[in-house]
Amino acid sequence: MGFFDDLAEAAFKKGADGSDIYYPSGVLEKGRVVLDAERRKKLFTYHKRVYKYATPLFVLYGAAVGFGSFTWSHLVFIGVVLILLIARQRYLISGLPTYGEKLKASEAVTKGAKAFHPALLVISGVISLLLIAGGAAIPVVFGLPVKEILYPILGIVCMGLLGLALSVYLYRARKSNGAFEGTHVKPRAPQRGR
Repeated sequence: MGFFDDLAEAAFKKGADGSDIYYPSGVLEKGRVVLDAERRKKLFTYHKRVYKYATPLFVLYGAAVGFGSFTWSHLVFIGVVLILLIARQRYLISGLPTYGEKLKASEAVTKGAKAFHPALLVISGVISLLLIAGGAAIPVVFGLPVKEILYPILGIVCMGLLGLALSVYLYRARKSNGAFEGTHVKPRAPQRGR
């Protein structure tokens, strides 16, 4: 499975009876019981496409708008696209029975962490450390008093701390899940009584 497949798979869970449960909004709402393989495939493909195409396009659009001025037309465009995405998802889950439990945040993170390669998480952690060090070094490098640039320093250091915490959390979640290559625990053969 690829990166986007692993991310899309994190929206699914096996129920107590072995049925597939789809969580359309992750931990925010109860799941839907998916009874047939064709419906599951459609939901999986939809979720994968959102991660693969819609999310990067929203990021690029946000970056492009950030360089210019934000107008009502931008807000309307974003709203229309979100409504279309939500309407498509609601159409795909219509008629599916609601599952009694919500997805736990720890389950979602553990499954989602599988998508990230360990090297990517290490690189993200190193970049976060560089942000923390760089933010703390700004007054020394530029010879400015801390009082004048306190908020930019705090912003950079906080971004670094957040990135570091997220990298460590995902790394641990991936490791505890046994998702590193070669670290899967093999089930023991049943032992017979003597």
